[in-house]
Amino acid sequence: MKKNLLTACSMLLFSLLLFLGCRKENADTNVSGKAITASESESSKKALSETQILIRKWIEWVASRDFDLRPWDDPTGDKQYAAQPYATGTMLLAGGGSPDLVYRAITIDINQYQQIFIPVVNVFNFWSDCFAGHPEKNVPNGGISHYITEPLNGKRILTLKWDDNSLLPDKLKDLRENSGFWESSIHPSWTGGCVSSNPTTFYADGFWATIPLTPGVHQLEVAGDMDFKKDPFSNHVIYTITVTN
Repeated sequence: MKKNLLTACSMLLFSLLLFLGCRKENADTNVSGKAITASESESSKKALSETQILIRKWIEWVASRDFDLRPWDDPTGDKQYAAQPYATGTMLLAGGGSPDLVYRAITIDINQYQQIFIPVVNVFNFWSDCFAGHPEKNVPNGGISHYITEPLNGKRILTLKWDDNSLLPDKLKDLRENSGFWESSIHPSWTGGCVSSNPTTFYADGFWATIPLTPGVHQLEVAGDMDFKKDPFSNHVIYTITVTN
């Protein structure tokens, strides 16, 4: 992994670190029981959608932890519990970090969490004054967002199944959403030990799903792909989720 230059990880996730640029708890679900669809990207001047709030919380959940605890690199499911940002409502999950199928098992108390939020496939970038060449007055928002948006455009293969029933909408773009640009803190292990004197700027884009929970033992299968030209990526994870009450 080429840390602080170009880092590819993912979960049905793909996390990208660029060298130069390197909350609402409860999102609604539709009555059909399918994963909630993300609204189209909104202007930064408009109110954030519920999905955008969850995306930002998801990135903060990942980036506030030690890099070695990244939740998409999790052979059992144990890393999904650490540092959950919500005490109730929504539990955040990660997908796989490679094309190799990973099996995870988690237990969720429905009295604590009534739904889960997971990226089917996503990319996020961050940058701060820890990186040489960091712009002093503004960040190259357009260039950074375009770089991570392009691999998510076009045809792709996604898998989102709950108990072997597909939750994918007729149009995959209905699961697409970006976070917009925002500032938050990051664990220094992501920046080689550097602690920025200013907040870190983040941007994320991808295909995301919110899935309501019911008591019982369920299976969630998530897989996705993207193509960074010379660096194609895919991942595949199957969760066994025991929901207790």
